Amino acid sequence: CGGDGISVYEIPKEAAAPRGHAPVAARGAPARAAPAMPGSMEGAPMMPTAHGTLGWTVPAGWSAQGPSGMRLETFKMAGGAEISVVTLPGDSGGLLANVNRWRGQLNQPGWDDAELARASSRIRSAAGESVFVECAAKDGTSALAGGILLVGGATWFFKATGPVAAVKAAVPAVRAFLGSLRPGGGS
Repeated sequence: CGGDGISVYEIPKEAAAPRGHAPVAARGAPARAAPAMPGSMEGAPMMPTAHGTLGWTVPAGWSAQGPSGMRLETFKMAGGAEISVVTLPGDSGGLLANVNRWRGQLNQPGWDDAELARASSRIRSAAGESVFVECAAKDGTSALAGGILLVGGATWFFKATGPVAAVKAAVPAVRAFLGSLRPGGGS
């Protein structure tokens, strides 16, 4: 403030940390509880964050894409669908608000508490109980199927999106994925 000139500084870019990838556990194989960094595929990865660590078993046919932006992980599935994994501190606005945000992304009107209770289901896992919802876009071209889990003072979001047929076909694997969630990545 108060200066007459503009100063320009060049700051060297930091080197990116390498990301390791190991083979995905085979269908039905027990997950290994090895410590892992985000993006690791050692058996069933642990996802350490500021909000704790969560582990899971990756369904056969899912291809890990690694972290990007807010996503801890993205998995590609058959037919052009993908599932994103995101965690945020606290209740992140609450269950109903987050489900309605997802519905809004598909140009669908929001639900009230009674509609959410009627249209959702619960999936139990060692990490807790996820609320599972499915929704198709108003234009019928895309859909989502996802779960929201509040655990360890954080909200975890697992959202599969893509063409309607691909998401519908992925629902059993998404439900199995949510059922495999466990704290600390242990088996």
